[in-house]
Amino acid sequence: MDSKPPNVDGVKFLTPAQIEEAGLVTRAKQEKLRKSGKGFRYFKIGQQIRVHPDDLAEWLAAQARFSTSDKGSANAA
Repeated sequence: MDSKPPNVDGVKFLTPAQIEEAGLVTRAKQEKLRKSGKGFRYFKIGQQIRVHPDDLAEWLAAQARFSTSDKGSANAA
């Protein structure tokens, strides 16, 4: 099995492991977010999960807060 993510139009899709290795979201949290529908958009290709970097960046930006009382968007984790 090839562990490299697909490259489409010059964009390398990310694997859950790569997202975790970057220190962004653990694989366990990613799975919880997928099950609850509160996470970032992803593609399922067979058994493999892939994430477009722009989708991850958009979701991360929506998680930004200015204070602990800021509830953020409806899709916040």
